[in-house]
Amino acid sequence: HRYLQLRHESMQRNIRLRSEIAMKMREFLIRSHGFVDIETPTLFRRTPGGAQEFVVPTRMPGKFYSLVQSPQQFKQLLMVG
Repeated sequence: HRYLQLRHESMQRNIRLRSEIAMKMREFLIRSHGFVDIETPTLFRRTPGGAQEFVVPTRMPGKFYSLVQSPQQFKQLLMVG
């Protein structure tokens, strides 16, 4: 019942601290070293493939998204481009 632990002040403090540290690291890398922060998609249109996919329905009948099986491929394509 980990979701119940989120009610504790110590857990909330830890989550906020982690968020602040991650934000400061991103700011440092972006401002001081010219990094670009890019997010890859979590959901994408389903493509035919041999692996089992986790299908996520949408509010539109007959339309679905799939969870990304190989998220590193998006980053590899970005680096090649």
